[in-house]
Amino acid sequence: MDTTSTKLVLMIRFVAFLAFFYLLLDLLVSRLIRNPASKVRGFFSLVASPLTRPVRSFLPPSATDDQVRFAAIGLVGLVWAAVFFLSR
Repeated sequence: MDTTSTKLVLMIRFVAFLAFFYLLLDLLVSRLIRNPASKVRGFFSLVASPLTRPVRSFLPPSATDDQVRFAAIGLVGLVWAAVFFLSR
């Protein structure tokens, strides 16, 4: 791979890792803080919403928020692992 391709792959891996981390934080905060009006919980939900919103559209309407979070974590983890192993 040339330098540009290497930098692009590293950037995709880094963004996927950050997305995975933010989704895990959202899951953790949603389990620790039960008050739905909490500003901390709202912040993490807002940060993770660009990742959970597209996943929610593929799940049935009856899916809970935790199911959507787990599906998003699985999808982002799969992308990260695929880019990680394909770049080796």
